[in-house]
Amino acid sequence: RGSMKDLFADGNEEEEEEEAEQENGNSAMNKYTKRKKHKRKKKEAAPSILSLPKTLEMIAKLYKAKIVADTYRARPGSEIEEKHQIVRFDKFVIKYFMLFFGTRGVARRNLRSFAASVEYHRQRNAHPRIHLFQVISGMGSTTYDARLMPHHMAPLLRHFFPNSATMDAELGNGSEPCLVKLKDFNRLAMPHYLNDVALAGAIIFKLENTLESISVKNPGHNIKIQWVDLDTALALVLPIWMLCESLHIFRRH
Repeated sequence: RGSMKDLFADGNEEEEEEEAEQENGNSAMNKYTKRKKHKRKKKEAAPSILSLPKTLEMIAKLYKAKIVADTYRARPGSEIEEKHQIVRFDKFVIKYFMLFFGTRGVARRNLRSFAASVEYHRQRNAHPRIHLFQVISGMGSTTYDARLMPHHMAPLLRHFFPNSATMDAELGNGSEPCLVKLKDFNRLAMPHYLNDVALAGAIIFKLENTLESISVKNPGHNIKIQWVDLDTALALVLPIWMLCESLHIFRRH
């Protein structure tokens, strides 16, 4: 087994170059989540399905590990910071499983089980965190946008969980909502620079109204402050982020 420190270390140089070379494309996890083809056509056992709480806990742990690792890697004055070597989230998930589940075979079985669990619960619309994770990580997708994590998701996680060590506990296993201030979420998550883009401004305005309609009061806090469940809010804002990245690709070309 590896340790969290191993997630902070420099990776293989060829992999780093590949990450820097391509922002979007196929997710690196696809080759690990597909069933392995055996020359003798030996049947591979179907992956076990984790419960919804266990699946949500694993997603929370991966978010926490990613933010902690990136913070360490980008610390001022470090050689890593100078090289701007931040691992793509899809490759980070693979690295996490490889380090914490022992051998490659065991890691692959656990990753396949986790991927199957994510897909199983997504098909049943069991929790908004599931679909968001699938898109952010590229799990089970033919295309992958590597900018969604560093440019949209990670800044929000760092703001709402300044003590990243407790992030997974605060996100929880879905049994209780993870409430954040609606005002802060709208300020940080909404790409207001799109207000001048045709239709985009109207979409953002409608989304803000939707979030306000599902906002709640947080017991023990000022009753004038509106709060929203972070998982639900993230799932709702995801299409806006994807629109941003589509425009980014269009402008780049």
